[in-house]
Amino acid sequence: MKLYSDRIVLKDRFVEGYLEIKEDIIQSVHIGQKPETDYIDCTGKIIMPGLINIQNDDFIQEEYSPYFSPFPKRKAFSQIERLNVFSGVTTIYHCINMNRFLEEHSEQEALEELQFLKDVERKNHLIDHCVHLKFQLGSVQHIDFIWELLNGNLVDMITYISQNGQERYRDKYFFQYIKDKFQISDSFTWAILNRIEKQRGQIKLEELSLRLKYVYGAKIPVATTDYRISRDIQTRYRMNIPIILDSFEKEALDYIQQNDKHATIDINNLWDLEQITDYSAGITRRSYSVVTANKKVENLLESIFIMAEEIGLVEAVRMGTYNPAQALNLRQKGEIAEGKTADCRRRTRPYTGQCHDRQQRSNYFEYELEKINKCIY
Repeated sequence: MKLYSDRIVLKDRFVEGYLEIKEDIIQSVHIGQKPETDYIDCTGKIIMPGLINIQNDDFIQEEYSPYFSPFPKRKAFSQIERLNVFSGVTTIYHCINMNRFLEEHSEQEALEELQFLKDVERKNHLIDHCVHLKFQLGSVQHIDFIWELLNGNLVDMITYISQNGQERYRDKYFFQYIKDKFQISDSFTWAILNRIEKQRGQIKLEELSLRLKYVYGAKIPVATTDYRISRDIQTRYRMNIPIILDSFEKEALDYIQQNDKHATIDINNLWDLEQITDYSAGITRRSYSVVTANKKVENLLESIFIMAEEIGLVEAVRMGTYNPAQALNLRQKGEIAEGKTADCRRRTRPYTGQCHDRQQRSNYFEYELEKINKCIY
């Protein structure tokens, strides 16, 4: 099969030409050429790699949210998969926050959920499905179960969620308990809590470094929500945590730039999609290298075209395709190149400039998708 366009997005530039695809693999990219016969003409349309969303909660929340009626698991999954397809996503990492999940559900339910997702991964579906496990080392009661999941090859990515003192030790009830128990002043109580926090932080780093040795051996990508964890692990134990999720502090962005890390920006951390330009400083500095959609995946593609107004479309597309593929070591994905998987997609209209009205933008970013074998265009 041959696919022609005057706007093909490679990892570093736009080109005119055509792709030759066979058995879901891009066999060749012919730049500056047009096939004579037997090709799909996409003139005026942008051809780009399929999006890689490295964290998304939609399936877990649809399945277990108390605000929805019980819904058959496969039906819920089918609906969410279709939503991702029509949002341009061809690889999705389903998130499960293990500590939060196990507060209301059993370990057996968690195991069944992950096994379901891994069974899906092995079957022929519209897109590729992976499991992204998030956990806190501070909740030690489930740590053995978490590593059992890793040992059973049920996890494709793991994120260590920082749990600072304000979340755990500065809880008002715990503070009051310590104060009343020992009949001490507020300042002395805070001093005790600060000391506990510091000591536990050191213990967690030691434990994390030991666990990471196994994770690295299994070639599972590792991330954290706190750049300080990445910094301290690298300084003390010479181990690398290359992905920093959803950091907005200036110190974090400076560290990320100086140490060649991948920083993600989640479009759902914004109050409104229009406010994404408020983060233009971090975007134009190239502090963020990966864009994600933890919820409302239908806005992911649109956000890329909004960021394109700041950094150009090629760079913006990289944030949803090539960069996450590099961060996750997905060698066959993320770019249009010879030998890569042909999970491409096409937009029906070329991007030409700014469009600030929401309704106009909604109409402007309409696109169609066709499924040919496993390829999405």
